[in-house]
Amino acid sequence: FSPNKKKTIMPAELPGVAGGIKFTVEGILFKFALDSFQEEGGRGAWLYGYKTGVSNDEGAMKSSCNELKGLSNFFYASMGHRKLRFPLMAVIHYRGFALIAITQLPLKKHLYGSSDSG
Repeated sequence: FSPNKKKTIMPAELPGVAGGIKFTVEGILFKFALDSFQEEGGRGAWLYGYKTGVSNDEGAMKSSCNELKGLSNFFYASMGHRKLRFPLMAVIHYRGFALIAITQLPLKKHLYGSSDSG
């Protein structure tokens, strides 16, 4: 991948460790589904490749598809509850990569993902 100084859009500093590299453009959050290395207490492990000790981007891509399935299930389960709002979301597969695109909702407080991988 290109170093940050060559990028026209800089990665976003957002909480959460899953989802890989994150970018925000025009109110849309883009996440590259890549495995991420987590260091904790002097030890480190891959989020999806923890059993093998190597990066598992395929696991990260499967997780992104499951994220879309989860959002769809929440949407269908909430039919009839007019106060619930959900973002638009798409998973784009291109040249061996998976990219998640999700609209950012106009909320006063927005928590996305998990800061502790849990």
